[in-house]
Amino acid sequence: MLIQANTNLEYICHNKNNFEILKSKTGKYTLKQNGKFIHSKYDPEKQASKTADIPNPDNTSFIFILGLGLAYHINAAINKMG
Repeated sequence: MLIQANTNLEYICHNKNNFEILKSKTGKYTLKQNGKFIHSKYDPEKQASKTADIPNPDNTSFIFILGLGLAYHINAAINKMG
């Protein structure tokens, strides 16, 4: 599914940054920019769970997240914080 340029946000994503939102092999959406996948094309949630590493979640009060993508890493971090 290529983003259609019918809103300002979609126009910016497609025409300025060349983003595509596609379905992964698991059916979850994944993001591609300039031909390169930002998330896993197979299982973006599993990838996020592996990369959202919080070594000691019981003693962690704050987490600092860079980048947004489709926010799979944010959900994974929240889940690990318990």
